[in-house]
Amino acid sequence: MCPFRAGSAYGRGVAIPTTITCVDCGGVCSLISYEPDEGWEPGDIVAFRCRDCLDRWDVELTAEDICD
Repeated sequence: MCPFRAGSAYGRGVAIPTTITCVDCGGVCSLISYEPDEGWEPGDIVAFRCRDCLDRWDVELTAEDICD
C-alpha cells in the first residue's frame, strides 16, 4: 500500500510524495510540479518548494517513489 496520494486533477493521479523534508532547514517542502499527461515515470524531475526557507528542490523520481 502506498502512503502517498497525489490526488491531482491532472493526468492519471499516480501517487508520488507530495511533501518532503527540506535538507537545509528541516521544514516541509510541497510539490509544485504538475503531473505530465502520460503520468509520472522513473527519471522524471519533480520540483518542491520549502514553506519555511523558500528553497527549491528538484528531485529525480525512482521506481520506489511511484505507487500505482
